[in-house]
Amino acid sequence: MKQIISLLLSTLILGSLAIAQPSQITGAVIRYDDGKFEEAYTMLKKATANEDLFPEKKQKALYKGYYYTALAAARISNDTGLSKKYPGAALEAHQMFQKVMNNDVYSKKWKNTAKNDNAENVIWFGLYNEGLTSFNKGGDAPDEESRMSTYQSALDNFAAAATYKGDHILTQRMLGATYLNLKDSANAIASLEKALETYRGKYVVSETNTADAVKLAKFANGDFVQDSGQVSYMVQQLAVIYDAKSEPRKALDLLESSKQIIPDDPNVKRQELNIYNRNPELFEESKAKFEAAIKADPSDLPIKLAYANLLERNGEVEEAISLYKDAHSQDGDNLQANYYLAAYYINKAVEMNTEKAKMTKEADIDAADVKIKDLMNESYPYLVKLHELQPNEREWLSQLVQVTGFTGKDDEMMEYSKKLGDLNK
Repeated sequence: MKQIISLLLSTLILGSLAIAQPSQITGAVIRYDDGKFEEAYTMLKKATANEDLFPEKKQKALYKGYYYTALAAARISNDTGLSKKYPGAALEAHQMFQKVMNNDVYSKKWKNTAKNDNAENVIWFGLYNEGLTSFNKGGDAPDEESRMSTYQSALDNFAAAATYKGDHILTQRMLGATYLNLKDSANAIASLEKALETYRGKYVVSETNTADAVKLAKFANGDFVQDSGQVSYMVQQLAVIYDAKSEPRKALDLLESSKQIIPDDPNVKRQELNIYNRNPELFEESKAKFEAAIKADPSDLPIKLAYANLLERNGEVEEAISLYKDAHSQDGDNLQANYYLAAYYINKAVEMNTEKAKMTKEADIDAADVKIKDLMNESYPYLVKLHELQPNEREWLSQLVQVTGFTGKDDEMMEYSKKLGDLNK
């Protein structure tokens, strides 16, 4: 008899729980409507935790619980303080919402409600912000494993956000950037290209008329300003990826076409020159680009030095040295200019010394020695400057010892020999 009573009690208690669940959900919704999102979220999580407590005739209440769990979680993810307390709330909001929207029986009813609640935008906003938080943390991760894990979390959020706003330029831009950090270039390209395509479709009137390229008057504020601020980044990233995939022409075409939208962007212009610099097969074409850039801004030393290096690598050494000297005259402390000028004269001295070894006439040998000494003297001030800029660099001291020894600067040779010895202790 005791066993029968026990079974009856269990049945009654279970039944009362099933009745209580819809009531708990209703109470949680009231709290949600009052703006008590954390309290509503906690109640809803508890009420919907066990689906077995919702027989078929109570499924309507269960999906109501899912729907408001999604909204409450989304609101929590959009609250700076609460989002830290409930990490992952945005993704939970997405999962609960999709569970409701993908249900054949109840989705129609809740889709209409969701429109009135602006639910998709609220959930998207939480996903985007949580993705951004994870993305920024990825750069500060202590090791590669945690860095990849953090970027994966960002990806999960941005990918979910894209299901609500697939044509949102910032979402696609961040999705592309996250794929890049996860070393997934194929998906990075797809996302960044989609973002650019969306931008062109939304704003660009004409690709051929610069003056009429963008609807500036109509989109002078709001999204236009925000979206336009991303174009340079997206174009540059795509160009880097294309170039890395041995498609420099595709990269250059993209950079060229972007000038119709952002004609005066210095970073895009510099990226174009970088690609020319990295691809020797484009040398002849690159010369005109570099010379135009230098003419437009003679004070831009990085471009001048990059061009000098390009010329040197392609055998146009005299032209390169002229540019290095020009750069040095603008900035005597420029490390690169001093290095290449010192190297040029030392290498010329080495070449002359090699030729001298083949000479048999004493007069020719003496003339070669004079020439070698002159070249060493030419290199000397640049080596001195390199040592000033990098006093602990052994290479500069080693070269200074040799140059001063050959040119008869005995006191200087002793000084540099001592410094080199001290560094080698």
